[in-house]
Amino acid sequence: MTEAEALKMLKNECLMTFYRYPALNEAVKTAMAALEKQIPKKPLRVEKSIDYNCPGCGQVCGYVDCLSRDTPKFCIECGQALKWESEEEKDL
Repeated sequence: MTEAEALKMLKNECLMTFYRYPALNEAVKTAMAALEKQIPKKPLRVEKSIDYNCPGCGQVCGYVDCLSRDTPKFCIECGQALKWESEEEKDL
């Protein structure tokens, strides 16, 4: 099961238990927020800049020159998993 599939199941469970078990609902929402950060998202390129920002919190997480070297796999501020564009994807 992928993170996205698990998140979808948790969202359905959260909707079903909302009225009957408020404490369980809160726990499911917390788990969903943590799981959402494990699904890699593409960093956002800052317009007219060499920076890339985290799609989760907006923190600077890389810059153009670092794309040829090791890039961070997670945002150091919020923990969001990052999916950097590879050279092959740029050419498409």
